[in-house]
Amino acid sequence: MKPQKHTRTLNLDRAAVNVEERTVEVAFSSEEPYQRYQGIEILEHGPESVVLDRLNNGGAVLVEHNTSDHVGVVESARVDGDRTARAVLRFGRGARASEIFQDVVDGIRSLVSVGYEWLDWDTEKGAKGQPDTIRVKKFLPYEISFVAIPADSTVGVGRSAEETKKVIQMTEEIKKETTTEKPAVDVKKERSAAVKSERVRSSDIMALADRHDADELARQYIDEGKSVADFQKALLEKIGENNNEVRAKQTAEVDLGLSDKEVESFSLLRVMNALADPNDRHAHKAAAYELEVCSEAANQMGSEFQARGLFIPPEILARDLSAGTATDGAELVADNLLAGSFIDVLRNSLTIRQAGAQIIPGLVGNVDIPRQTSGAGAVWISAEDGDATESDPQFDQVSLTPKDLAAYTEVTRRLRMQSSIGIEALIRNDLVVAAATAIDLAGLYGSGASGQPTGVANQTGINTFSLAAADPTYAETVRMVKEVMTDNALMGSLGYIIDPNGWEAATTTEKFSGTGKTILSENGTINGYQAAVTNQVTAEDWFFGNWADLLIGMWGGVEINVDPYTHSLKGKTRYVMFQTIDTAVRHPVSFCHCNDA
Repeated sequence: MKPQKHTRTLNLDRAAVNVEERTVEVAFSSEEPYQRYQGIEILEHGPESVVLDRLNNGGAVLVEHNTSDHVGVVESARVDGDRTARAVLRFGRGARASEIFQDVVDGIRSLVSVGYEWLDWDTEKGAKGQPDTIRVKKFLPYEISFVAIPADSTVGVGRSAEETKKVIQMTEEIKKETTTEKPAVDVKKERSAAVKSERVRSSDIMALADRHDADELARQYIDEGKSVADFQKALLEKIGENNNEVRAKQTAEVDLGLSDKEVESFSLLRVMNALADPNDRHAHKAAAYELEVCSEAANQMGSEFQARGLFIPPEILARDLSAGTATDGAELVADNLLAGSFIDVLRNSLTIRQAGAQIIPGLVGNVDIPRQTSGAGAVWISAEDGDATESDPQFDQVSLTPKDLAAYTEVTRRLRMQSSIGIEALIRNDLVVAAATAIDLAGLYGSGASGQPTGVANQTGINTFSLAAADPTYAETVRMVKEVMTDNALMGSLGYIIDPNGWEAATTTEKFSGTGKTILSENGTINGYQAAVTNQVTAEDWFFGNWADLLIGMWGGVEINVDPYTHSLKGKTRYVMFQTIDTAVRHPVSFCHCNDA
């Protein structure tokens, strides 16, 4: 059985610390035998054995293998002639990174641990009573961590505690006698290591739970013996469910308190007939309920926002429909029309709402949302009676201003009278998707000019880099995550949004040659994050980020105007629809956008 994760820990040399450059050189891996529950592991360190691509492409430097505790980056990694792998690590300048770096300088933290994955290995059956030997011929180091508690120390080499109770420590006797006789098991030492491992596991889970108010879930995973990685996955799912509940509540705020029956009885067709002929008393009487609902919707908008027509509570947009012309509506007029078999137009998939974009309904006028751009910092006082230096947090604002999205439909009198499929439902559904498609595209690529909102791709300050080719390598998909992680923004509704060409490449391209594992996993994730696919994305573009930081502001519902004059001789009425929205991002660094430009 192939374990998903391994770690080894070694001491670092304090002489290799460069305070000015904020770097340290460490030896993170060697051919030292290590006892695992499967057998004795030996990592070969030949020229082709250690795959350093991931580390040399900006590999992460963590604390205790915690991906949320990112303090630096791997500048370079290599395998030396003594068959030992070494790396130069550079620390960030944030508060947490500076804290860890100072501990390294002071000698408080002297152990580094590497997380790695087996790629190719052979198992040599041990003699009777002897453990098997696992000779790992190729392995992939993927991060380097500073750790506090090693599982054991032998001649300057320590190894970090595993997250499972199956860890068996290797003693000097085991190393000397692996080929001669079965070593004695130090039960006391084994139990002590298991206790330490359990404490670390429980502490890491509770620390994550405290940040996200998930104590009950944490206790469940601790009691069931689940790993920290399992808890992180469950926690992300819980956060996503909470975000969905919040979005549902926000959407409900724009409702008028109508019951399901009242919503169903609202007829867009009666509104359209009333607007088409202001002098038709019968049409106005028939649409009395609908006109009252529209009036109340307009009142909720307030006096600051003047309607040019009627406000419709649901979102509605339309396309041209005509009873007499093929493809324009004639197919809907028939003696025996199979309404349930109506074939809708093929449209681009909508992704930004699915990915986690936040809807802010019921806006009035321009909206400014305060944003903190920097926090107060602590300073050291040089003398006993010295004064503290003022260090205030800094703020700015994220603005949402109304921008109009418009479309129109032209409907003939005969179509309204004869359509057996239900022209109202057809127009309503078609307009909802049309409006949503336009808003979705604006959220990604809005230019910020010519009346458009500013989409993610055109936001100032987002992370960008150029791909080496049309399709990214596995290392480049990892770099997208790293760019967001480096800015402390790896949180929230994280995921990729790609086009079908990107999906094809990610599905057929191996992470590393010969492993059989593709960039896009079988569960539809890339590097553990969901990947949404849509033709809304320009070919060869890739997006990654926290989509909860994309805000979509909405002013009221749909506004509808009527034009019965342009085609009055044809008996056709034009209905013009408006939806007022804007988009903004809370933190541009929450996103990474790249292509091969």
